[in-house]
Amino acid sequence: MYKTYSEILREESCKLAPERKVSMQLDEKLHKEYQRMQRSTNALAEFRRNLPVYASRTELLEMIERHQVILVKGETGSGKTTQIPQYILEQASSLRKGSRCRILCTQPRRIAAITLARRVAKERSERLGHSVGYQIRLEGERPRPNGSIMFCTTGIVLSIMQSDPLLREYSHLVLDEIHERDVITDLLLAIIRMVLPYRKDLRVILMSATLMAEKFSEYFHRCPMVQIRGITYPVLELYLEDVLDTLDKCPTLPRKERAFDSQIIQYQYRLVEQYIALALETLCSFELDQNKLIVRLIWYITTTQPEGAILVFLPSVAQIHEIYEMVRKDSLLSESESKFVVHLLHSKLPTAEQQMAFDSPPDGTRKIILSTDIAETSVTIEDVVYVVNTGRRKVQKYENNILMLHEEWISLANEVQRKGRAGRVKEGTCYHLYCRARQRTFRENASPQILNVALDRVIVQMKLLRLGDVRRFMSLLLDKPSEATIQASLQMLHRLNLIDDEEQLTPLGYHLGRLSLDPQAGKMVLLASIFGCIEPISSIAASLSFKDPFSKPFDKDEEVLRARRWFSYRENSDHIMLANVTARWRRQREICKRNFINSDTVYRLITVQGKICTYLYKAGFLSWTERDNNLNASNNELLKAIIAAGHYPNVAFVKSAFPHPRFSGVRRKAKIIVNQPTADNRSASHGIEVQIDAESVIAKKTFFESCFVVYNNIVKHSYQSAYIISKTTMVNPMPLLFFGDCSHVTVKPIHEKGNYMLNITIAGHHCMQCDRQTFALIQDLREEFNFFLQGKLVHPSPVNWASREGDLLRAVIKLITFDFDTD
Repeated sequence: MYKTYSEILREESCKLAPERKVSMQLDEKLHKEYQRMQRSTNALAEFRRNLPVYASRTELLEMIERHQVILVKGETGSGKTTQIPQYILEQASSLRKGSRCRILCTQPRRIAAITLARRVAKERSERLGHSVGYQIRLEGERPRPNGSIMFCTTGIVLSIMQSDPLLREYSHLVLDEIHERDVITDLLLAIIRMVLPYRKDLRVILMSATLMAEKFSEYFHRCPMVQIRGITYPVLELYLEDVLDTLDKCPTLPRKERAFDSQIIQYQYRLVEQYIALALETLCSFELDQNKLIVRLIWYITTTQPEGAILVFLPSVAQIHEIYEMVRKDSLLSESESKFVVHLLHSKLPTAEQQMAFDSPPDGTRKIILSTDIAETSVTIEDVVYVVNTGRRKVQKYENNILMLHEEWISLANEVQRKGRAGRVKEGTCYHLYCRARQRTFRENASPQILNVALDRVIVQMKLLRLGDVRRFMSLLLDKPSEATIQASLQMLHRLNLIDDEEQLTPLGYHLGRLSLDPQAGKMVLLASIFGCIEPISSIAASLSFKDPFSKPFDKDEEVLRARRWFSYRENSDHIMLANVTARWRRQREICKRNFINSDTVYRLITVQGKICTYLYKAGFLSWTERDNNLNASNNELLKAIIAAGHYPNVAFVKSAFPHPRFSGVRRKAKIIVNQPTADNRSASHGIEVQIDAESVIAKKTFFESCFVVYNNIVKHSYQSAYIISKTTMVNPMPLLFFGDCSHVTVKPIHEKGNYMLNITIAGHHCMQCDRQTFALIQDLREEFNFFLQGKLVHPSPVNWASREGDLLRAVIKLITFDFDTD
């Protein structure tokens, strides 16, 4: 019988609580640290005392002492994120109770956790890792265990709670930026509500932007609130009509460059004011080259405005690259005497490259940062004075298991946050590239992420934490996902054999959850540990769960694609290409630069790979001998079979292409079909046509050796008509037949030349014909392997290749690597 989370909490609370380590010697040491900081007269100490939050210090500490949960609502620039954890630690140290103070501060984004930890350590005149540290996935600089502050991502807290459900090791939990409403934060809020009755001594400090504060207070039983004023310096806000008018009147801008007539725009604006419901779309579809406008605005600020960095908010990495190229090649900027440096800031960049945006430029040089909304909250770039706000952002939404990337208008809360990035060091200016009429249509807050995403990983995380019935727990969230979304996710997990009929984790689901990988990557590494090819498959899984090792220099798309193809060694597989990159990097690191491989990213991938293998070894799947774990690592057909098994049921069928290069004739473009229901096509039986991502090593193929391709993800951008499949591998049908299920694999008897044959289809498309006896042998082998696999998952142990299980696996390998024509 499975225990619920409430039962676990009750049992944990009944145990003798371990005394938090109390050290009089440490208390005295921390007290002296506090006294030394109080006597500090450096510039940072003075800066801290001038922050708006400082005026509320006494009130905050008194409320934290009296109440288990409080809500701090404050605007950007108040200093709440960096100061409140320090106030708590300083008060404990001043009372000689510092050794019992251990503060955990969450952030939705990795970069925020890192930069905040570094900033606070700097303010305390300490090295990172002393009283202040951070922990994010794959990276960290943890502080001392007592009298400390640790910044981390929300996912880290959930990982901690798997072994420490009551967070006994921590005295304070600070949940920052909760208004962003990402999935993990919403999940954590619901769990913390359940924990509070069993941890009366735990103090929880919620931090939110002002626009949503009341809702969070209500959620935590009307917990008390403290409001802190925000921006230190005033920010001038200019909207589109103001921006166009300013550029039009700029005396140093050549007339031919004034692409926008302010009088026309103002006339359009008056129409919008009078007929907003009717004319709004007319205004927004007015011929406006936003990229050119942004570059002109950057030129205007750089050449005419006082010193200060420029932060440009853009909705996508693609547009960041476009603007970067335009700025680099712009004739007015290059001819001007003003010096400038451009930095990019988005989640796909390695940490080291992200940090460059925070560095101060040389004297007399203007810093320009082109960023996604990653710079919208928590992350503070100290020298920003000018903000250019496009008013757009990218939003992920899952519809029928397809990732839809929509570009949409921001909310009022987003606008406040973006505006607040200016005015940190002196009076600032925010240029909104939309009109006031458009701004009046903005929603107050963005839609919670949990209403827009697939819940597969969320449900697995819930089951690992033993949070009970899925629907019942989902009803405890701030916003409950739709029944259709919950049901679809449960069905997919059941299909992948991650949950059973009672919606409990299967042994496979348990291990995949503990690996903290997507189901596709997790299933691959478990199979690889059994089939003796863990080295290449674990490196593939690391890349799928972290990021692509290739950098993307501008104007180098073709060269990067050639490098990708070279690393694929003609295996028609993005996945094997990723494995080859890691393997080659270990032997020849000098190839990295000339092949556009980011060494820092590869190093991180190897770290992830090591964590995967460590878990598998401790769980019992792997031998201590590397050779035994990689007996079949060089069998590329086996690797492709395992990739197919892991990515199933993400299968695409290739039509209108010759099945093998030996056929001659006119080359025709392949048509790729996925049997996937969409909003326009409710039935999966008809299939939809997709395109292969341009970065794939098989993107431009005209001949396909197999008619089946497995893929990692299917995406549709709002500005594209096509569905795109990414991270693809061409596979033979036998692995799909062996590892597939009845909803994808169909068998129909046919009568041919007096013999009864079976016609087998996969994903709705012809695979092969065979007699009943052959098919029965395949099914028998499959049934025996599944029985063997279940035993391994329940009682993990390294494979003994000299025993009967070795014979079974060799027979399976021979079958799933069998190559035959599908025509």
